[in-house]
Amino acid sequence: MEKVIKINVTRVTTTVQHLRSIKKGIFMSLELFISILVISTAATSIAIEIIKSLLDHLGIAYKTIPTAMIVAFIIGVAEVLIYALNSKTGITTVTILYSICMGIANAIGSNVGYDKVKNLIYTLFNNTK
Repeated sequence: MEKVIKINVTRVTTTVQHLRSIKKGIFMSLELFISILVISTAATSIAIEIIKSLLDHLGIAYKTIPTAMIVAFIIGVAEVLIYALNSKTGITTVTILYSICMGIANAIGSNVGYDKVKNLIYTLFNNTK
């Protein structure tokens, strides 16, 4: 008995092209990642200030750091997905990994401000017991 194997040529070709693009690193270079991170940081600062003023105006109590982390993560993820859709690469596993990494990097970056770095340095060098 002979087995007949049906192959979807279009799907195989698309998968091979996708694997080649991952191998070549076509999706996003380090320079592009950093550029999007800088844009994300600027957008996050503006968005956080708008949200804080809106919550203050409504009289809603909130904690600044968790709010900033959530907003920064969402903006970081959204910007990579917008880039992926605009560059016609589509949303793939690699795109999702990049977007999660961008969200984490943006969330960490949004919480490293002058006052936090100043407090950290003060804590490290002033050991009062």
